[in-house]
Amino acid sequence: ARRELRLDRERLAQAIGWTEAEPPTVSTDISALLADSLTSLPSAEAYTQRPELSERLALLERDSFALRTEKRSWLPSVDLYGSANRQFFSNDFNPTEKGVWFPWTYAGLKLNLPIIDGTSRTHRVREQQLLVEQRAIEHRDLERTLALEARVNIAEYELRRAELKDAMAEYDHSARVLEVDRSRTAQGTITQASLARTREELQDSTEKLYQALYDFLKAGLEVKRS
Repeated sequence: ARRELRLDRERLAQAIGWTEAEPPTVSTDISALLADSLTSLPSAEAYTQRPELSERLALLERDSFALRTEKRSWLPSVDLYGSANRQFFSNDFNPTEKGVWFPWTYAGLKLNLPIIDGTSRTHRVREQQLLVEQRAIEHRDLERTLALEARVNIAEYELRRAELKDAMAEYDHSARVLEVDRSRTAQGTITQASLARTREELQDSTEKLYQALYDFLKAGLEVKRS
């Protein structure tokens, strides 16, 4: 039994991404589990940190920058150029000879003014603009999808939490009834058949509690993933 428990903990840790430094702990106190779950839930805006959303945003910013670059290529530009050096003029090469080195300096401005470029540049800008619009739509649609997913998962979590509370209350009630019926059976006021039915009701309540606990933990994992 201990080996099975250890294997179950390892599989659970692998499924939800816990590390060996922070292994999962098994809790038998459902009330404490409910209280802890309230503080461990992410906010409804946690989906904005999803890596796939960040990836779409990065693509949008990259293509938007490319569009701005392409549009700037249409604008006039002015380039400053120049050079300063000394040149040697003599029939015999003698670097130490006087009067044979002369300065050579020039500077200028170059104006680039796009006038006619056919339709290729227009097509490139239009294609890039369409790509940016597509990236924006993809980012917006993904953001809406993740936001809806987060809201649905949180609503499901709250529903499962309420069901777990009801199952706990039903189990506690069945357990108390069984204790009373045991005393009544010992006193001879009820039959063994009645006590057996009470045990069956407790068994049903126990199964409902386990199922409610499973649904609650599963819903909590879905919220954390979203």
